[in-house]
Amino acid sequence: MSYDIYCFRPSSEAASLEEAQAVIESEEELERPEDEIAKQTKEQLVEALLRHNPRLQRFEFNYAQIAESMKISVDQARDQWKHVELNPPEGDPAIQITVFGDHVSINIPYWYSGGDADSAFRQLTDYLRVIKRTAGYFAYDPQKDKVFDPDQDDLGEHESCEKIVRDMPAMIAQAEKGKEEKKPWWKLW
Repeated sequence: MSYDIYCFRPSSEAASLEEAQAVIESEEELERPEDEIAKQTKEQLVEALLRHNPRLQRFEFNYAQIAESMKISVDQARDQWKHVELNPPEGDPAIQITVFGDHVSINIPYWYSGGDADSAFRQLTDYLRVIKRTAGYFAYDPQKDKVFDPDQDDLGEHESCEKIVRDMPAMIAQAEKGKEEKKPWWKLW
């Protein structure tokens, strides 16, 4: 589980909620065609993010292993996994950035609170601004159902994230309790 933010190119000066939600739905499609402009945008975004934070590490896919496990060709694996994942090194805030040809998704695990959450969300805001200045992308926060321009608006408070962090132990305990109480399918009484 993670706090997720999506960045996308709006079709006008004021991005709509429907447009932002379509970005999330598009992530379900593995084999989206990617034209030269999309490839260039993706690489420009990756380069800008790496310049902003040189500690980010580009994940290298093992296409042969993917192909073997999915029983597809290596070329098909390359075609399906053409996005770029940028991950921080151990010790940095765990913010994963996934760059596609037409959008970016950013994920922060639900384990930060207090000053650590403040630091992680400041870094997230910086990434959003780099993405905006590089590709003109707006941001969508599905937790708040809010679309915004990172150069004009702040991400805002991260209370919803901290609430989930606080509630996580109770949610896990409730899930475990539900497993214990669940009767086998064959017991009717």
